[in-house]
Amino acid sequence: MAPIVLINPYIHGGGGTPAPEPPASAAAITFNASAGDNTLHLRSETSGFDGDIYWGDGTTSTCPVDGGNVVHNYASAGEYTISIDGTKFAGFYVALQSGADKYLELNSMGDWSGSHSVDILTNAFLGAANLDTVTAGALDNITSATSGTSMFRLCSSLTTLPTDLFKYCTAITSMTQTFKGTGITSVPTDLFRYNTLVTSFAYVFEDCSSLTTVPADTFRYNTLVTILDFAFSGSGIDTIPSGLFQYNTAVTSMSSLFANCTSLTSIPADLFRYNTSLGIAASLFDGCSSLTTVPADTFRYNTLLGSARIMFANCTSLETLPADLFRYNTRTDNHFKLFYNCPKLQLRADIFGTDYSNRFTYGATGMDFRYTFQLTGGFTGTQGTAPDLWNFTYTDTSVSKTDCFDGHSTSSVDNYASIPAEWL
Repeated sequence: MAPIVLINPYIHGGGGTPAPEPPASAAAITFNASAGDNTLHLRSETSGFDGDIYWGDGTTSTCPVDGGNVVHNYASAGEYTISIDGTKFAGFYVALQSGADKYLELNSMGDWSGSHSVDILTNAFLGAANLDTVTAGALDNITSATSGTSMFRLCSSLTTLPTDLFKYCTAITSMTQTFKGTGITSVPTDLFRYNTLVTSFAYVFEDCSSLTTVPADTFRYNTLVTILDFAFSGSGIDTIPSGLFQYNTAVTSMSSLFANCTSLTSIPADLFRYNTSLGIAASLFDGCSSLTTVPADTFRYNTLLGSARIMFANCTSLETLPADLFRYNTRTDNHFKLFYNCPKLQLRADIFGTDYSNRFTYGATGMDFRYTFQLTGGFTGTQGTAPDLWNFTYTDTSVSKTDCFDGHSTSSVDNYASIPAEWL
């Protein structure tokens, strides 16, 4: 996009004083002032600016650090390049405010190095629905920012990203919701290559419906990550590369990681092989309606797993499970709706292993098996065998079992007659 820059020879009617042009090092973004609504509310992340704003229509504003929100009205509709230069600028703060949808192109965040550094990128372009271009090098001088949270969230017109977008943003520790709801169709292999301090990628690609896969090394260098909750939830992911989380050995939470990925048909073997610190995987594949099977040993090495609630709920195409799927997850006490509403699933007796005396005796926390295998609309799969949870030994006898096998019958499990009433 070639921005239209309008230069007026006067500043605020300054009696013939030529309008200065912004320095090349200034931050620059293209804004579309539309007829009938030409007002731009420009904010920084903190209370205000200490510098000059070049509005692109020949006028400027000098904004003190305590100036707060800056409002400018364009006399004519059109595209303008807004530039900011000075001694303090905490960063753009679009943050869903009025006019967010009128931002079109991020040319540069400017040269704010040293004492003029931008410290945060949180909500920088949140809600800029028509922002469709981020130029290469746009963030090259943003070396001190510690957060990229929601930076491009809901930028639904943004489809491509520069390969080295965050190359120099090495201080960032959070990428939570950074690209949530964007229109991106692919992820550059080295997008997060230099962001080695990031600890959270929660929601990072959530609701990116046009994103169908990511490179295997997407998180290769992010070894400090502990949270991946909702990272791909609701996205268009249909293929998960093998080894995607191989280097993320510190991860403790993956809640809803792939929830509602309705195009996902399979899970790579060893996907979670190296995530030995994983404790929470609630709703991990909830709503993955095209998923048909689960690989053997999927959770073999996740021995600290505490919650598996709703993990495969509403996987309406899921047909088969491997033996011993949860045999090694002896610390898991929450199985609430684990396989809720899986009408095609063939149950098998050994998914929790066959060590009846020791399998559920870790700690003293009560077990939750409410609605674990509940069917809500009938059974359409192959008859299997229900795991006889009523025969296992439990350290804490307060086992919640309401409607665990509700909806089942002799057509779905061959040992239906053996299931105690309190488990039905």
